[in-house]
Amino acid sequence: MELVARGTPEAPELELNAGLQHLGVAQTALGQARLHYSYSQAKSLFDAMLTAPGGGSLLLGGTLGLDLSLPAFQAAQGPAKKVDRAPVEVSLRARRFDPTFLSGISPYVRSLGGLMQADANLGGTVGAPTFKGALAWKDGKLGLMGYGEYHDIQLALNASQQRIELKQLTAKSGNGSLALTATANRQGKDGEFILEGKGHTKNLPIVVEDQLMALLTLNLSMKGSLSERLVNISDLSIPEAHVELPEAKRKDLQPLERPEDVVMVRNGVPVDKRKKKEKAPTQVATSQKAQNPRNAPDSPGMPGNPASTVGGSGEAGSPTSQAEAEVLAEDGEEEEAPQRQFWVNINAPRNLWVRGTDLNVQLGLSEGFRVEYANEARMFGEVMVLLGRVDVLGRRFDVQRDSQVRFTGPVMMPYINVTAEHRNENANVTVFVTVRGQGKEVTLKTTSDPALPESEIYTLLATGRRTLERGSGASMNAGAQAASVVGSFVANEARKAIAAKLPLDVLSIEAGDSGIAGTKLEVGTYVTDKIYVGYTGRVGANLQKGENANAVRFQYLFSPRWSLEGMYGDARSGGLDLIWTKEY
Repeated sequence: MELVARGTPEAPELELNAGLQHLGVAQTALGQARLHYSYSQAKSLFDAMLTAPGGGSLLLGGTLGLDLSLPAFQAAQGPAKKVDRAPVEVSLRARRFDPTFLSGISPYVRSLGGLMQADANLGGTVGAPTFKGALAWKDGKLGLMGYGEYHDIQLALNASQQRIELKQLTAKSGNGSLALTATANRQGKDGEFILEGKGHTKNLPIVVEDQLMALLTLNLSMKGSLSERLVNISDLSIPEAHVELPEAKRKDLQPLERPEDVVMVRNGVPVDKRKKKEKAPTQVATSQKAQNPRNAPDSPGMPGNPASTVGGSGEAGSPTSQAEAEVLAEDGEEEEAPQRQFWVNINAPRNLWVRGTDLNVQLGLSEGFRVEYANEARMFGEVMVLLGRVDVLGRRFDVQRDSQVRFTGPVMMPYINVTAEHRNENANVTVFVTVRGQGKEVTLKTTSDPALPESEIYTLLATGRRTLERGSGASMNAGAQAASVVGSFVANEARKAIAAKLPLDVLSIEAGDSGIAGTKLEVGTYVTDKIYVGYTGRVGANLQKGENANAVRFQYLFSPRWSLEGMYGDARSGGLDLIWTKEY
């Protein structure tokens, strides 16, 4: 490495030449690297060449117009705050370049690979660059922290000042795949881009926080516009989509992001300066104004529109002069640079299918359903249940058509109003379960027709019958019934995990009058709503007195009032009863 410095602090001149052999990140060898940098008269010139072990190469060169003198750093608006407005020219040439060496260079990029071909030029400013050229990525690999890994990536992109064309973007993840093509044509010399595209996915894993959330299969088409500060997909049409939910329950893990109330300091000074929060967009997708092009959110002057109005005086509260900006910076509070916003109007009135081991529903989105993202995600509109069923406690519930989930902004604060009904033909009872509330304040209410006490409703859901015992000659108190219902619920959850290896519907434990002795255990399964087969065990049973320590039990309900029950055990004691029952 060779470094030469000359000039004065007010007009410095620098020249750097460096070369590296056997360069690598972690255990990955990069090969060779060559770097040249020079600075003079507020202008930087640089070029770098990387040579991969396999022979591929990447050449990067260009200029940056940014004052790096001592007076520039001493000013309130230093180089760091002016870099977005600095003119830049960059050329990129890549020939069969393998970016594997970048794997792990960022905590968010776990793996990276493939072969890249590039012939591109970058101009404009750092904050608003212009791009012209072509980029190809073959047999690519990308692993992102918390969002899974993708392989067999094929990318072909051409771009100019007037047209951006995504000729191909395909990728695979697990056993799933995705494909996307799109074009964007500029309207006028400096106008926005008009976007059109289409794509599809097949069994694509949706991974969040390194946990599988769903497998997604869909077809889509989109239309919209692109500008410096706004990506507005005005029509994202999804004619059909299938979401397959995994059987494994999601683990509730601590978020990967640093909590907002944790402040990192260095020598007692916060590392990150406070920034003014950007005002949340006020445009609501479900309003009729959003449907009128004259009132569209991307029209100048509308609330939430990131574009500035020509000839206006600027936003209220924003600095109107360089002096005011410097005063604001000296107070230690930065004016946050405007963020790029994303607005998506989704057109999917039906055929959004969500399936899992215990549900199968068809959803639809209300007209004008909208998703917005700037510094946080926001949603507006209704998710409607068109038809479907949900299994609860092993019983089928049909979701009523007027059920809905309504979003009015924050994604985690929807208003839920869902009602499902279960029909038990044997008991001639219909059970209704209603879930209603907003955010975490959600209530569950059960009712029935004809009206039953809540304990009988849960007993009916757990066992298919209004009572757990029939004709036993002994009454069952409410506490014993509740314990049996809870046991049935636990057993039903266990059955999901062990599938058909141990299919239980009833798990009942009754304590004896004198400790362990006399304790009774019953496990069984309802083969159908009419047939029950179970096992009963009793601790301390006296076989000499005909008390069964182990017994098999059978019940057959052939009408709402008539049933046949049989039992036989290891004490050679048993019986067969025909029972008629009338409940009051």
